[in-house]
Amino acid sequence: MPGFRLRFPSSGELVSERPTLLVAINLASDPEAVCLQAAGLARRMGARVVLLHAAQLPVGLAADAPVRPPGASEPVSAAEMLHQDALRHLDPLLDLMRMHGADVELDLRRGRVVDQVVAAAAALDPLMLIVGSDLPSGLRRLFLGSVTEDLIHAVDVPVLVVKGDPNAAGVLSTGQMQAAAENDG
Repeated sequence: MPGFRLRFPSSGELVSERPTLLVAINLASDPEAVCLQAAGLARRMGARVVLLHAAQLPVGLAADAPVRPPGASEPVSAAEMLHQDALRHLDPLLDLMRMHGADVELDLRRGRVVDQVVAAAAALDPLMLIVGSDLPSGLRRLFLGSVTEDLIHAVDVPVLVVKGDPNAAGVLSTGQMQAAAENDG
């Protein structure tokens, strides 16, 4: 069956399932390029896509800390703002992928990105992990490292790195949250 892989569970029975592509999305790079590449691959392979976004609260900001989102009259918890902000940016990406024929579902997680992606890969057993290139250069790379590089070494599945447009406008939702927390403080 094209687009399906076979599994032999411990019971010895033959089972087929649709392959899964795990897409770890970084809103600070060129997420549209990553989503378009993943949607095209998924369509050709008959695979389903799990679009994963993991975000971490800024250091020192508790999940239940009240923050006022820009333009809001009432504060919400930092965790809720992180969730709302992610959905605001991810919903158009989900729509884009569906428009290009992908069967896609969203997996939002809070915590260290590499840890969350590794956990998702272990649970889903995807055919591959698709990520955007966040390869910083110079001193920034020396001191901060690269999430993409860390993922390449941390997961036990093939990794496809999509090189996006370096001039594409990204979203820094964590920075927006820090600004909102500072404005409320």
